Amino acid sequence: MTARYKRLTLQVIAGILLLPSIALGDQTITTVDGDSLVIDSGSASAPGVATATQGDFRTLVVDGDPSDWAGIPALITDPAGDYGSADLVSVRVANDDDFVYFLKEFAVAPVSYSHLLMDTDLDPATGCGAYGIGFEFGLTYSPDGSNDQLGDARDCAWGDDFPGDLVAARGGVYTESSVPIATLEVLTPGLSAFDLAAANDTVTPARYILASEPGDEVGGTVTGEDGGWVLCRNRTTGQSVSAALRGATSWSCEALGLGVSPGDIILQYVIGRAR
Repeated sequence: MTARYKRLTLQVIAGILLLPSIALGDQTITTVDGDSLVIDSGSASAPGVATATQGDFRTLVVDGDPSDWAGIPALITDPAGDYGSADLVSVRVANDDDFVYFLKEFAVAPVSYSHLLMDTDLDPATGCGAYGIGFEFGLTYSPDGSNDQLGDARDCAWGDDFPGDLVAARGGVYTESSVPIATLEVLTPGLSAFDLAAANDTVTPARYILASEPGDEVGGTVTGEDGGWVLCRNRTTGQSVSAALRGATSWSCEALGLGVSPGDIILQYVIGRAR
């Protein structure tokens, strides 16, 4: 996916992103304590969204303890040591029927603000354009938790537009949080997936597909191998969808976007490595 975008200079003041200037060229994000990240956009060709990843259905306790995230792979990874005060290492994502959960891991406990950006309608032409996505929601995390905010970021400036809906807890290098799906659906009714970027440290967004509770949906599980890819094909309609499993062992073809009607012939293929 290729898109064009402009220079965004975002200044964080008390957790609110302001947009003082726009010009063609690099992207610069400056945090409240003066850290900055400059992304050379070259000819203004935006980075593409990484391969869509089937989500993990799990209800988690937001307490800053990562132990209940065992088995959930990272959606976003970034090398340690490339950013000073909020050096992100990974972001893990999961969901249940009511909440989307995030687990951010840093190289060291962050001492400056950090941000997650959510493009909930999957359209880079809507919302605030940065990192090749158009994000509707901004999640702001303060170092000590005193000023965490979930905001409507469509105009590139947000505060705590949904008070109390971003619940976060910290434990050493980990920041764990949750956001109600009902809140995300205020701006994006019928939410089924979103593109996620981390404003401070990593610039390649990743797509997360909401998981459904295991039940009667068309899908499957795999044992004895580390799943790499799943391909679902409706032979009756000719439609196909695919996603990277990234270590997940179950999936829903319907959650991936496959249309299914009673009587349709469904083919499922899994590519992975035997354990």
